[in-house]
Amino acid sequence: MAEQPPPAKSPPERTAAEAAAALEELRGLLLAPERAQLAEVRETVYDPKLRADSVSQVLPEAVRQSAGRDGRLGRALAPTVEAALRESIQRNPGPLAEAIFPIIGPAIRKSIAAMFRELTQSFNRTLEHSLSARGWGWRLEAWQTGKSFAEVVLARTLVYRVEQTFLIHNETSVLLAEAHAARTETRDPDQVSAMLAAIQDFMRDSFRTDRRDGLNTVEFGDLLLWLEHGPRATLVAAIRGQVAETFRPIMQTVLEDIHGQFGESLATFGGDIGPFGAVVPELERCLVSEHGRAETSKPVRPGNNTRLWWGLAGLLLTVWAGWRWWESHRWGQFRVELARTPGLVLTGAERDSGQWHYHGLRDPLADSPEELLGRLGRPTNGAVFHLAPFWSLEPELVLRRAAQRLQPPAGVTLHLAGETLRAQGVVSATWVSAARAAAMALPGVTRFDADGVVDPARETFVEARQRVEALSIPFPQGSAITAAAVGPLDQLAVELRQLWAAAAAIRQPVVVELLGHTDRVGTVESNLREGLLRAEAAAAALGARGVRTNLIRLLSRGEADATAGDKPVVTDRRVTVRVLAPDPAPVAP
Repeated sequence: MAEQPPPAKSPPERTAAEAAAALEELRGLLLAPERAQLAEVRETVYDPKLRADSVSQVLPEAVRQSAGRDGRLGRALAPTVEAALRESIQRNPGPLAEAIFPIIGPAIRKSIAAMFRELTQSFNRTLEHSLSARGWGWRLEAWQTGKSFAEVVLARTLVYRVEQTFLIHNETSVLLAEAHAARTETRDPDQVSAMLAAIQDFMRDSFRTDRRDGLNTVEFGDLLLWLEHGPRATLVAAIRGQVAETFRPIMQTVLEDIHGQFGESLATFGGDIGPFGAVVPELERCLVSEHGRAETSKPVRPGNNTRLWWGLAGLLLTVWAGWRWWESHRWGQFRVELARTPGLVLTGAERDSGQWHYHGLRDPLADSPEELLGRLGRPTNGAVFHLAPFWSLEPELVLRRAAQRLQPPAGVTLHLAGETLRAQGVVSATWVSAARAAAMALPGVTRFDADGVVDPARETFVEARQRVEALSIPFPQGSAITAAAVGPLDQLAVELRQLWAAAAAIRQPVVVELLGHTDRVGTVESNLREGLLRAEAAAAALGARGVRTNLIRLLSRGEADATAGDKPVVTDRRVTVRVLAPDPAPVAP
């Protein structure tokens, strides 16, 4: 049988690792561009610098589109911008001041110019009527009412009426709204608006004025046009008669209210005046009028007595001026005295309706201004005081308040040195303790000093102690009580009772020691025993005299205090007294 050939072998199987590597290689060939793009996107998203650069490229256009679409972006950024602006101003206000300088400067100059115009008009009106017959009557009225002559002149000559008001858009010169008074011949509002726009353009082009400037006043015979300019609209008032500058704030207030209520409509105005129908009630607030008495004065005809009348008028004027000066001088002196009075602070004074009104502060303990008026010979009904209460820190009033609060008894005086209140005199410790607590609550007092205060009970205790310790009981021989010791024992019993009574008055615990003494004859031990026997004999004798011996301590000094030498000395044989109690310290400051 022929031999069979061996079977053919199959190719070796690939391992899992080789398969994964091959798959990854295939992925790299197919997805390489997409992988590169994903890596670039990941780097842009997670790298802060690259992300900020990408956002910065599209942010301006995004802000522009959002601002044009609606107002949400502005409302979202408003708090952040306001906070950043506030912090910038607090840190460095210089750049903001430089930025608004071109605006603030002209505004300030315009305000000052308006003030001087008003002052000049008032002065001209006053001067015009100062020397007429009617002017003399107004001077008398000013003196009677306490008003200034200029105020009376304005009140008697001011006659005007606001007939029509217009609101004109600044950029387009379109008339937005109009209001007119009842029974008034009105003018065509559109013609008025066009006329004002043409005049302002002519002035700016011809005289090269600032674009921010504009007409303030236009006069046509007895008709006067007043213009008040705002950021987006101008308010025009047609006035007939003589109007005062006090009407200008009314126009300013109305124009500010219109901008506050219709600011968005004014900013986005495109020609539709429909939303501005609600402005009419605001414009009607300017339709005011002021009517004074129509007075006429007859001219003075010259005659033989003209000089006499003028002389009499000059004399009366001189007397009146002198009297007013004297009154002003007297009340000026009173004002100086008020300012000098402790506890009175004068903040202002004005004359109204024939009376002086004084404003300020008054301490309740200060002198009454009415009493000061009486002392100076002034009528009490010539002044009215509007004084608010306060606590003055002037030394005189601080002392008055301290005396009122502490009520020091007779013999005690109070002094103030800076903010330290010092008490001197004889007084009990109880009063000192209460006075210290009350003094520290007084305005203007930070320390209470009682070094100069003497307590009578303390002095009594110290004197009783000194008398007790000055006594001694003699023992000529041995430890028996002799006739020589009777008198000192009687006196010691009396002094001990007084000592304990004085100690109880100041709540001072006291212990009395009886010390037995001997001479140097004998041994030390025998002398100690003898000294103790003598102390016991003295204590027994005191007990027999009614003294409480439980408060007495017995000790022996023996020969410790005896005279030097071995010979007996009779004066060494005695019993002395010692009081154990700390000296009551003076009241602490």
